[in-house]
This record gives sequence, C-alpha cells and structure tokens, in this order.
Amino acid sequence: MKKITILLFFPLIVSCNQAKEEVPNNILSVEQMTAIMVDIQLIEGGVVIMKFNKDKDRKEILKYYDSLYEEHQIDKPLFDKSLEYYCKRPGLFVDIYDGVINKLSEIQAEVENRKDYP
Repeated sequence: MKKITILLFFPLIVSCNQAKEEVPNNILSVEQMTAIMVDIQLIEGGVVIMKFNKDKDRKEILKYYDSLYEEHQIDKPLFDKSLEYYCKRPGLFVDIYDGVINKLSEIQAEVENRKDYP
C-alpha cells in the first residue's frame, strides 16, 4: 500500500520541485510580455470604444501597435516569437494573463476613484 501511495504522489512531488523554466534571452520576459499585453488590451478596448472598423481603419489601428512596439523598444517579430513561445507553455501564459488582469483591475480602480469619473 505504501508503494502505491508513493507512486501516486510521485508525479505531484516531482512537478512541485522542478525549477522554474529559464526563458531564453531572445524571448521577452514574463514581466515584459505582461506589460505589453496590458497595453494591447488597452489598444483593443480603445478600438472598440472609438468604433473603429477593423477592416476599414486597419492602417490607423496599426499605428497604435507601431507606437506600442516603439514604447517597449521591441519589434513585431520579437513580440510574435515571444507570443509563440508562451503559447506553447500554458503555465507561463496563465501567469502572464493573471498579471494582465491584475494590472487592468488596478487601472480600472484608479479611474473609478478619480473625482471626475461619472
């Protein structure tokens, strides 16, 4: 019975003890991806609020993304490569999106606490 219990819990113990995966140097860090994804969500929200037509106003929308890349000192290929990397690692991707949700919640609370908020 002891052996069965040990065998059942072995994968859990091993997975908990594994070191965090090192992100390669040519990939944006979790923190960088989180900050970029926050800004992307804000851009996409703005596109909806300003009622952009994603087909008709594509060039205008791409300008927002270009300034995002410039602000974060990256380019689209690096972002795309990093996004692909994290999409293949769901655990890390969940960490990124948890950070995005937390940051967007902070921003929302700040806006709602402003005196000029309706």
